[in-house]
Amino acid sequence: MKRLVLFFATILFVTTNLFSQKKFSVSASVGVLDSFGTAQGIEIGCKQSISDHLSFQFVAAYYSWSSNKDLNAFQQSTGLYINSLDYYLHHVRKEISALIPIRLGLNYAVGNSSSHPYFGVEWTLNMLFENTFLPQPISNTSIPFTVAYSQLKSSPVFVSIGFDMGYSFRIANNVNASAGVKYQAGKMLDYVSFVGGFEYFL
Repeated sequence: MKRLVLFFATILFVTTNLFSQKKFSVSASVGVLDSFGTAQGIEIGCKQSISDHLSFQFVAAYYSWSSNKDLNAFQQSTGLYINSLDYYLHHVRKEISALIPIRLGLNYAVGNSSSHPYFGVEWTLNMLFENTFLPQPISNTSIPFTVAYSQLKSSPVFVSIGFDMGYSFRIANNVNASAGVKYQAGKMLDYVSFVGGFEYFL
């Protein structure tokens, strides 16, 4: 993963210097992400224009789930189980706690106005924070019996590709407000996020 982050940073550095005569902007946004429940997060980004309409963009974000869902689709039940093995087989839980996407892509501004719609394509490196809960029966002499859980943490990394689109509004000199939607499809997770924030042109 360190190599991929270094690769992203190198591309950003080269692009910024290669097109230093063009406009450069930074942005800060808040968003809501929908996948296995709702997550809230923040996004920090920068854009370096390549032409009057096309820009290179780099975005890093952090999203967390306040209410986690069981990804294995096993639901807690108040029913009775025959023995501890039966309970174990039906109560392994896997949950997402956080997601860090690092996006690299191109953004296209439609029209010549300071306020304009936009769309883009993004290649994303995602770090997913997962918790797996394994039941450990400590007594099966009565029904229902007592069960303790052990927790395993993992941080798989996967790549996704997607698009974003929205509208950028000029609200002051060199300052725009923007609102948009992003979609990413990957091997481990597909997600949609709705983002709104501010962009400052340097």
